[in-house]
Amino acid sequence: MTARVSFISRRAQYDEAIANYDTALRKLGYEEGGKVTRELAHHLYGRGLARRKKGDVLGGTVDITQAKTARPELVEDYESYFKQ
Repeated sequence: MTARVSFISRRAQYDEAIANYDTALRKLGYEEGGKVTRELAHHLYGRGLARRKKGDVLGGTVDITQAKTARPELVEDYESYFKQ
């Protein structure tokens, strides 16, 4: 039971994170499949990570790939953030 509750809790956190990234992307004028600017890349990368963690590997990979194309150093930025 505890494992199931933990799984549901994590999944809800990913859903919330994805919704927050979607809101931020919309406010910045991003449309699915549209041009990804350096400013949008951070939000798209974060959404991609959350999508992958939730199990949407294809959607997450698309987001991450678009973000890395617009801002190649983004992966290093995230890695250094999590090492702190």
